[in-house]
Amino acid sequence: VLARLEDFDRLLEAQKKVKQSYNIFNGATSLMIILDIFERHLEDLREGYLDENGEPEHKNHVPIASVLGSDEIPAEAAATLNKAIEKALSSGEIDKKEKWKLIENLATKYLSGE
Repeated sequence: VLARLEDFDRLLEAQKKVKQSYNIFNGATSLMIILDIFERHLEDLREGYLDENGEPEHKNHVPIASVLGSDEIPAEAAATLNKAIEKALSSGEIDKKEKWKLIENLATKYLSGE
């Protein structure tokens, strides 16, 4: 319980710093700014699953935004990716539940120089 109170105190301290920095008084607004700052640092989430050599620390799934820095891509790129995924699915190269494997396969080929 004490540890949770310390975490809550950290949140309140962060909100206080945001309120002071932005000269605001509303708690909800300060929390939105904290979330905005978090979203600008999505790639920092890599520290949670990569070691100092860039190797995975666990085998769980992680947000693609931690790799790309965003969960958004241009519509044209999304259309191309969708077509490539559909082709890989129809050829049996990837499974419907593992569409991300196409991106992994492309990255592996790129790294190997193919």
